Amino acid sequence: MRAIPSRYFFAAILIIAIMFLLMPWTPWMPHRNLDSSAFQTFTYAFQAHLQYGPDLTWTYGPLGFVQVDEYSPATYPWMIAIRALVLVLLGLFYFKLLRQLPFVFGAALAVTIIAAATYSREAAFGSAAIVAALVLSEPEAGIVDYVGLAILCGAISLMKVSNLITISAVYVITALYRALRWREYPLPLALWALAVFVVYVLSGQHLSSLPEDLGSSFSAVAGYGEAVQTYGPLQDAFRFCLLAAALLVTLALNGYRRQDAWVVFPLCAVALVVIVIAKDGFVRHDEGHQRVAVPLLLTTIALCSAWMSRRRVDVAAAILFLFAAGLFLVTTPASRELLASATRNVVAIRELVKNGTRNLDAEYQSALASIRSAWPLPRVSGDADIYPFDQNVLFASGNRYHPRPAFQSYIAYTRYLIERNVDFLKSPSAPATIFFNVEPIDGRLAAFEDGASWPELLTRYDITDDTSGFLRLDRRSFLRTYALSPLLKTTLHLGEGLKFDSRNNSLIWARIDLEKTMLGTILAMLTKVPLLNLEVTLRDGTLRSFRILPAAAAEGFLLSPVVESRLDFLVLDRSELRAYLNKKQVEEIRISPQRFARAAYRDEVPVTLEKLELNGSSPHDGNLADEVRHLKNLSILDSGEKEGICFLDSPEDGPRMFAHAASRIVIDAPPARKMTSALVSSTAPGKMETTPTASSFGSLLCARRKLHVRSGRNG
Repeated sequence: MRAIPSRYFFAAILIIAIMFLLMPWTPWMPHRNLDSSAFQTFTYAFQAHLQYGPDLTWTYGPLGFVQVDEYSPATYPWMIAIRALVLVLLGLFYFKLLRQLPFVFGAALAVTIIAAATYSREAAFGSAAIVAALVLSEPEAGIVDYVGLAILCGAISLMKVSNLITISAVYVITALYRALRWREYPLPLALWALAVFVVYVLSGQHLSSLPEDLGSSFSAVAGYGEAVQTYGPLQDAFRFCLLAAALLVTLALNGYRRQDAWVVFPLCAVALVVIVIAKDGFVRHDEGHQRVAVPLLLTTIALCSAWMSRRRVDVAAAILFLFAAGLFLVTTPASRELLASATRNVVAIRELVKNGTRNLDAEYQSALASIRSAWPLPRVSGDADIYPFDQNVLFASGNRYHPRPAFQSYIAYTRYLIERNVDFLKSPSAPATIFFNVEPIDGRLAAFEDGASWPELLTRYDITDDTSGFLRLDRRSFLRTYALSPLLKTTLHLGEGLKFDSRNNSLIWARIDLEKTMLGTILAMLTKVPLLNLEVTLRDGTLRSFRILPAAAAEGFLLSPVVESRLDFLVLDRSELRAYLNKKQVEEIRISPQRFARAAYRDEVPVTLEKLELNGSSPHDGNLADEVRHLKNLSILDSGEKEGICFLDSPEDGPRMFAHAASRIVIDAPPARKMTSALVSSTAPGKMETTPTASSFGSLLCARRKLHVRSGRNG
């Protein structure tokens, strides 16, 4: 018998290792958090054949559920099948780039690539663009390579929009390269485009949805840096930039030594991919996103080192690889995670072989039951949506989910996406019930997250209940209307204060048009724009600072009162409770630029203030009667004369009045036939005084149904 050539044995070992370590043998289960809710929505969208673009939009695509390791019984077999195909093709092309190297060097590169991919799945899927750039730069690439790459890159392009951007750019660059150098028709580009269309349709999408899908996805990507950027340790970004620059210089020197001027094309492709990697990892500079960028850059360095050493080992490339790999192993727990992942996968594969997915299904149901027990939303008869995120709470409740296009409020950060969500509420297909909460991210003003939809929510829906940390909004049979009447239109300079009158407790709607300079536009394309803050001075003199989302500010938002909880939102439509938000009325605003922001934005900022009037009557309180009465009583207490430390607090289970002993609140008693309270005693005609005597903080605690004020006028 003929011996199996060693290179085929190496290929088999490489593919088996990739399959063993990178398949979702131990998937994540649903949790109540932002990312898990988004990932479960991807699985739901695939299962329900929702159309990306018309129905929902995100920075992920129709096959996004394949890239994330989130478990769902209905989509897990599809995840396994598609992931297996992608990983086998990826392993074959890794082998194609490594096969001409000396065994030790090739094995070191392979182990590093697998370790990086185990540390972050993005390192494997994101490397498809680099693989395509390097394989298609070689003259011996043939029809088999074209077809394999088309299938691989076609599937990965539909997992994440950043993959689509880098892969499409690489294919255009390599098509131009092969046409100019070898007079070749752009067959690889055509095959990839065909694969994208075929996979798009097979994933349940309609070709008619593609233009809207691309438009909404690119809008989400274009606004991402400005809306969700954060800052992390500068040394992390510096190390990344240093390694990226060293890679590009090494590629250029390799081409120079070989007197190959055509290297400029693969160099441009690699540079573009590195820029996208940097934006993925350091625009939102936190541990999670850095975990994506660093291993993906290491994988890129390893593959490029293999490509530069295909004829003989390039010393500079080898040194760069060894330095990058050593730095990666020293600064990350990749080796420990590789061992832990291997151990988990052995147990998981044995369990799958023995019992199938029964244990995973049971764990999935247990996770949903845990969410349902902690946040038990009621079952409703029609479709439902949930604000601002927490889709897993809705899935656990068993309600039918009908998402708005930007289905988590924090991603509605461009005018296009904001308008899509507003138009969705105006359409006949809007859900019958919405569960609403206020939970902004990144220090934003809550009104910047789907805030343009608030007038539609308040006039098209009735707030009927407060349950499990959410307000229940039911669609009205007869719509109310709202109107905006002008109050003030002016131009504000960056850093300049603007005072206005808010004494009548009206709802003030604002539009702030922030325009970038040329430098700001360039920074937005390459990295990120410096931040701006909206500083507001409240009626009680408190100064608050919130991060500005320029598109949301321009589209319009509720400036005053400042809404910070779901109960604040409830009070907006009940004028008799406005005293509860008295202290949250805004009397002055200032647009405060952070470092270098003055160079990125024009100094003159048009500002428009309008009075928001909700026409028609609010509904009877229904299930909210106790809550509304409770808020009314507390607002009366909060408006009294205080001595000592007294304040109104809004914990998760409802507002409470706290006071530190010894404190006193004196309020004007409304006309009444009778007033009783266990904690309140009459001290003089028309006055009511409370005097806490306990020695601990919180001696005056007026929780729900603990203080009952009976009044002929107040109820």
